[in-house]
Amino acid sequence: MYYGMVEFQTMYYHPMDRQVHTAGDELNSGKQLEDPIIPIGELGITVSEKASERKGGLIQGVQAAFRAGVGKIQLMMDLAESGSAIGGPKGYGKEVREKLREVILANEGVVTGVELPTSLTNLNGGVNLHDPENGGFSESLRQKELHEVKEHIKFVGDVLNGGEVDIVSWEYPRTVFDAPWNDEGKWKGAFNVQAEKKDFTPIQFVDSRTGRIQQFSRKGIPAPIKAEEPEKGILWDFEKFQDYAKNKGTNVYDEIKNSILQRQIHFSEEKENEARFEILQLENRKKEIEVDLRLKEEDKKKYFEQIDRLKKSKEIVIKEQERIKAQHEEQISALEPMKEFAKEKTVQSYAEAGIYAMMESEKPNIKKPIVVGPELGWPHSYGGHPQEFKEVIQKSRKKMVEILTSDKITDSTTGKVIDNPHKMSKDEAEEQAKMHIKGTFDTSHVGMWLQNFRPDLPEEKRLKEFNKWYLEQVKDLAKTDLVGTIQLVDSNGPGHGHLPPGEGIFPVVEAAKEFKKQGFTGHFVSEGHEEEKFGEGRIFSRTWERFGAPISAGGYPSPPTWGEIHNAYFGKTYPPLQMFGSYKPPTAEYRPWAGGKDPIPFE
Repeated sequence: MYYGMVEFQTMYYHPMDRQVHTAGDELNSGKQLEDPIIPIGELGITVSEKASERKGGLIQGVQAAFRAGVGKIQLMMDLAESGSAIGGPKGYGKEVREKLREVILANEGVVTGVELPTSLTNLNGGVNLHDPENGGFSESLRQKELHEVKEHIKFVGDVLNGGEVDIVSWEYPRTVFDAPWNDEGKWKGAFNVQAEKKDFTPIQFVDSRTGRIQQFSRKGIPAPIKAEEPEKGILWDFEKFQDYAKNKGTNVYDEIKNSILQRQIHFSEEKENEARFEILQLENRKKEIEVDLRLKEEDKKKYFEQIDRLKKSKEIVIKEQERIKAQHEEQISALEPMKEFAKEKTVQSYAEAGIYAMMESEKPNIKKPIVVGPELGWPHSYGGHPQEFKEVIQKSRKKMVEILTSDKITDSTTGKVIDNPHKMSKDEAEEQAKMHIKGTFDTSHVGMWLQNFRPDLPEEKRLKEFNKWYLEQVKDLAKTDLVGTIQLVDSNGPGHGHLPPGEGIFPVVEAAKEFKKQGFTGHFVSEGHEEEKFGEGRIFSRTWERFGAPISAGGYPSPPTWGEIHNAYFGKTYPPLQMFGSYKPPTAEYRPWAGGKDPIPFE
């Protein structure tokens, strides 16, 4: 079935009317003056698992979307939670899966893939990352999250014969004031989160052995100790450490770790030196007693015993400080900057998920590659900025290539090092990584950055400048091969909106044009669910309208307008002018105000 044009039967004619035989010919005799921006066949919608409950379930929701004329669908798995007893792939057995396959096949439709629920927002195993005192990272949680993703990959392969799996990217909380994209370039300093208190934002590390987060004050970090002049109690702020590391050509976080370790070692060495000095004094005292002729041998023996006990206690102090120094060295060497640690775990997970998608794609029923990747997140976390979105995908692909080209790999289940069963050349690995790791670009999530953009500007100018930034980010991303699906969503403000394209204030249609101009061959889906409460079908009809979809109407002498379609086919916006059916009183009793004996008042 070709979904290139939608026909709405909205006019009624008598069989003897000329129009019933000629209108269609007149309408279709010539080509449209302008081709659509994106053909209807390429414009899909998202079908929510939860919203489909009103229609009787996901199968009914999918069927309803196809019957409405939609040719492409992305499933939103709202109910699946890790450990949940219902929803998600685990909630669909053999018979239901077969029925879903039949519905898709019978309608000749395309289901592009699935979006995981926001109960799973990253793949790094982060626990309560917005509460560092009680948070941290858990490898067991990372494996659990990865297992959930793999279940969706299997579902996409089993039911859809291939497709995409996307996970919203809220990788870890990060600040905006020191983000690289806000610290340099044309838009330097354009974003400002008023709630961020720079001086009180801690420097966060993760103990790679335990996953626990350790924090240090940004304004009070122990300064490096100079070998020739130990500086006791000197504190530097983070910016001074940055300058210090820049001058040395080193990493600022390594310098902070070294400085903290130096202070701890210096403190232990002071205690060691004190103990050694006291031991030396005791030994000198012992020599003095030995040659003291005034003391009896019995008294000398008692003194020697006391001195030996004191020496042993000081020797214990020295050993304890040596142990503490070794412990400090181990602890400090295990510390990694939280943003680097979290990113590394995320990248590792996507690489492993990409390899699993590659393996599942080799099954005989698969007709299109299985793809996995992040969905552009929200501004509050890393992964929510377009540049961060790019970085996650690029680094995940690089990690996948690294794994696929290694001779040995670590089995994620057993933890043992084994021969790599997927070993391949670098060129092959890069091709596989590009094929199986791609992201989902949500246009509404980009719009959420307006909240933090240039609060100093008047509202109208602020929006104008912001939309320039918006389209620059789109152009930069459209030139890459990193995106597999674009969720076309608009919003009427910086909040998380779900309006159809063109119903809000952001250049969503222009963004889609840019991707199309750059040769994008992935999927476009509308996620404008919020307007469904104002009229069934607006999620796709408004999208079709904004992208110049061709429409026809059997029996119309000329094409109808989209306004007529909305007010006729999809439901009127005004009340009827007369009463219909069972609402009309019996004929004998129905006496309008205008005539008849004893007319019934309109009131």
